[in-house]
Amino acid sequence: MFEIRFNAGTIAGEKTVYVAIESNDTNIPIYGFIIKTESLDAYAQISVERNGMIINSNTGLVNYNDFFNRMVIGKQYVATFTVINTGSMNLEFNNNESISITSSNASCFSILEYPHETVVPNATTSFSIGFIPNSTENISAKIVLSSNSRENKDYTFVIQGTGIIGNTDSSLASLTVDEGILVPAF
Repeated sequence: MFEIRFNAGTIAGEKTVYVAIESNDTNIPIYGFIIKTESLDAYAQISVERNGMIINSNTGLVNYNDFFNRMVIGKQYVATFTVINTGSMNLEFNNNESISITSSNASCFSILEYPHETVVPNATTSFSIGFIPNSTENISAKIVLSSNSRENKDYTFVIQGTGIIGNTDSSLASLTVDEGILVPAF
């Protein structure tokens, strides 16, 4: 009995090998046969989600991308995203160049945390985007997460937020009602 092991490496495609076995049989001094196999390539594959909800790449603005709904102007809010490597090879990021934000209001968005540079298969990492609204308008930004993912080298999605005017008083606890009138008045 013997065993033949096949190591596909990282190159995909059909592999063929001829196996020759010498014998002391005078009728068949060499017994030979061909083994064919096909290997699938190893690859990195990225998936991004927030709060357990998958964010599809290259999607337009949809309801669940409204991460910063009705936020007080001038105050910072943070959205943290989970990156999952669903492939069979390490997912690689060039750390400080792995995320870009494009927006006409780019100053409202910032990268607070970058993903780890290497994510092994079936593992996760995270990144965080900060948002400080500067107006009551709906503000959107395109996020591009660049990696060595086979199908989504530039994982792209849009986020948005809306600013609201916050309370100008230091504390709502100081509000009193004086003969049906709210003091201080708004």
